[in-house]
Amino acid sequence: MQDTLISIQDLLSQFIKNAPLLFILTGIAWGIHLLNTVLGRRLCLLGILPRRWFGLPGIVCSPWLHGNWGHLIMNSFMFLILGSFMMIHGRPCFIIASITIILLSGLLVWLFGRSSLHIGAS
Repeated sequence: MQDTLISIQDLLSQFIKNAPLLFILTGIAWGIHLLNTVLGRRLCLLGILPRRWFGLPGIVCSPWLHGNWGHLIMNSFMFLILGSFMMIHGRPCFIIASITIILLSGLLVWLFGRSSLHIGAS
């Protein structure tokens, strides 16, 4: 076999090593959504409002906000799966990719999105 192939044992080892970080990040999203629910969805005001200066903080805040519990559940499920795949390449790769995706997609929404409040990362 080639040296570039990863064994199932290596994949499982990487998952066990990196699972705590993925579950902590997912837990933070769940905690923020619970707080947002208790506050009557007031945190949604921290979403991206395109082409407005006061909408710029939403670039960083909006990925943590979700429209409802179903939205959060589906995003959590996909984040855990895709995050696990990214973690195979190491935490630095995961962190750099995550920050790049958040900032670039948020900036593009801020520049080109329709004139309404945008929340979520999906």
